[in-house]
Amino acid sequence: NYTESIDPFLEAISNDTENPYAYSNLALSLFMTGEMKQGLIYLEQAEALGTDQPAYIARNKAVYHHLNLEPEKAEAFFREAFSLDPDMDALHYYYALFQKDIGNEKEFLKHLNLSEKQGDSEPAYFKSQTN
Repeated sequence: NYTESIDPFLEAISNDTENPYAYSNLALSLFMTGEMKQGLIYLEQAEALGTDQPAYIARNKAVYHHLNLEPEKAEAFFREAFSLDPDMDALHYYYALFQKDIGNEKEFLKHLNLSEKQGDSEPAYFKSQTN
């Protein structure tokens, strides 16, 4: 649950203000709860701190643009994330949601299944919410 994850990420940041992963994960949680402006601030902080896993930043930027109804920008950042780390956790899941929202049912199902095969927990949660 994205709402429940916000406080632990805020606590992680208060314990280590130089942790780009906490900022990036907090940004994603905020995006998924509709707090776009606040999430973008944390994502920019994560990017400024630097990371050895830039695919996470690209994925989270893609989610941001997806939820802001900017499909061209979302697609570009998803492509960047896939080129950097095609096996990154939840990348296929968020790409599946994007594909669903732009009306591409075939790609939605393909990436939802790939996410499930990778062991991501999100597809099971998604399926439980849509049944």
